[in-house]
Amino acid sequence: MANYALGFDYGTKKTGLAIANLSTGLITPFSDCLLMHDGIPDWDQLEQLLAQWQPRQLVVGQPFSEDTQHEPSYVAMEKRIKKFKNRLFGRYGLPCHWQDERLTSVEAEQIHCDSSHEWYKIPIDSISAALILQQWINTP
Repeated sequence: MANYALGFDYGTKKTGLAIANLSTGLITPFSDCLLMHDGIPDWDQLEQLLAQWQPRQLVVGQPFSEDTQHEPSYVAMEKRIKKFKNRLFGRYGLPCHWQDERLTSVEAEQIHCDSSHEWYKIPIDSISAALILQQWINTP
């Protein structure tokens, strides 16, 4: 059985998703995002994904930035992301990890716009989730 990790790029309207096969290192962004309703996920959609992929670990992107730590919008989003991560753990009991997501959206937009690949068909949020997973795998 494969050892998978499911990655999340949290958003209040939609959350990007990607899956990593930790045995092979292959990371695949999903072609659809997890639908969110004011920051709350569509739990049915998420449960279907968890049943399909059976990840052993979950990785949630968290923006760590000393420059914006005290900005009200940063603090509010940080609280929502923490709540999301805690709900994931509470519902599914899977290990939930943080990964710094700084600049993943900028890099994801560049990848998305690169016309030499089929990346333009993948949502930017899911490309960000794949980058989050890649950083998490590469972090010792």
